[in-house]
Amino acid sequence: MAPPVDTTVHSPQQAFGNVQRGHWEVQPEEIELGKKIGEGANAVIVVARFRGNTCVAKMLKTGVAPNTQAYKDLIMELEILTSVTAHPNVVQFMGACIRQPEKPVVLEEYVDGPTLESFLTKRAGNKLEQRTIYGWSMDLLRALDFLHNRNPIIIHRDLKPANLLLVRDLSLLKLTDFGMAKKVDRAAREVKQHKGYTGTVRYMAPEVISQRTGNYNERCDIYSASLIMWYIATCQRPPNNDISKVLERPVLQVPSPPPFLLSYLSH
Repeated sequence: MAPPVDTTVHSPQQAFGNVQRGHWEVQPEEIELGKKIGEGANAVIVVARFRGNTCVAKMLKTGVAPNTQAYKDLIMELEILTSVTAHPNVVQFMGACIRQPEKPVVLEEYVDGPTLESFLTKRAGNKLEQRTIYGWSMDLLRALDFLHNRNPIIIHRDLKPANLLLVRDLSLLKLTDFGMAKKVDRAAREVKQHKGYTGTVRYMAPEVISQRTGNYNERCDIYSASLIMWYIATCQRPPNNDISKVLERPVLQVPSPPPFLLSYLSH
């Protein structure tokens, strides 16, 4: 079977133009690279300093060509972050070095806490306080409201706990990693074709996992968010999607509503 057709348009010119128009261009000599804190097959993330600020720098590994998916993902993240204003629940863009267009370096806010995934894994099923459940869930929903209630809409397409960062005191949650995101004109949201099977299977909506290429919209993010919120509420990782049963919802153990929610619903 042929691979899904990727209908996303990756535009380095648009992304680099946004950087220059927004006065976000950073020169190589302004960046001081520090320790590596993340690594994938084709990219690395390091702590960096520039203009007196601590940040993270995302860059491609040596030898990764501009025609690769890794390059396209980095360009898409740059385009998304340069097209939105700052929001407390979205990791903040701080600048980019684009002197070598084939090797851009994207600078983003350094969030000094764990990912939601690593934090919940260490909880080993021990439930959180109700105010934490409510606070993190609202942080996630505020981030999605920010992305979805605009034109063009921004569909994240890879919502998962590993892409949600917590600040050190655990008081705030921030959405990151926009490499798979897509901008869609609001008027075309019901007809626009997208590549299917995009994201992480465990949190992937049925309409995404079930087709090679087809129409879906920002509601796929809502589906993913609902599973993440269930994970936050129960500290139990949702079961993985069974691809043979993509039209069925995951079987989740329904938790008892917390007292504060029962009180709210009774009014």
